Amino acid sequence: MVSGTFTHYNGKALPGVALLNADGSLVDSFNPQQITGGSVTYSGQLNNGKILVTGNFTKYGDYVRQGFMILEADGTLKPEYNNSGGFQGRVYDMIETPFAGGTKVILVGNILRFNATIPKGLLRITIAN
Repeated sequence: MVSGTFTHYNGKALPGVALLNADGSLVDSFNPQQITGGSVTYSGQLNNGKILVTGNFTKYGDYVRQGFMILEADGTLKPEYNNSGGFQGRVYDMIETPFAGGTKVILVGNILRFNATIPKGLLRITIAN
């Protein structure tokens, strides 16, 4: 995963997030929607293929997303994974811990707010399978 303020990668229009193969080429099946109202500052792919994205954006395609979203490996947004409130801050790393019902992810960074919580740098979320 690469993320940032870019609008193209290797000739393909992309909204600041791209899924790459080990050789740096684009994964053709990943087709993200337009990201508006800000930019992506962190993205990472989980072992189950889902992609965690954070930043200061406000929309993903037609969906209101306030700085946090989980995408499928093809770039689609699944509403059942995206019912959280606003996110403020910056993620620098994530630590994934699988469990029988899904995955727990610890986000590390300068995380100021998630939903109505003030996590003070660390945030753990659970993503069901």
